Amino acid sequence: FMDRMKELMEVYEFIGDVRGIGLFLSVEIVQDKESKKEDPQTAAKIVQKALQKGVIIAKSGIGDVGNVLKIKPPLSITVSEMERVVDVLEACFKEIAESK
Repeated sequence: FMDRMKELMEVYEFIGDVRGIGLFLSVEIVQDKESKKEDPQTAAKIVQKALQKGVIIAKSGIGDVGNVLKIKPPLSITVSEMERVVDVLEACFKEIAESK
């Protein structure tokens, strides 16, 4: 799943970094890759769009910035369920990119 998220980072300008271990992933949302300036508004839109599609993710960051998406699935998640999470995030990223 990390590999797929890293691929998405190459596609979308607002994904500044993807990091994590195992299924615990963080996706940093930025205004652009060059400045790496935090973009909490876009992060909030992604969280809302994912929720509308049935996937709950959290956002956090240093202080109260809130520009980092946190993907923390339960240990009982199946491979197909995790694939759905990534599919939903990809759809959200695409919608955000098309609206910019």
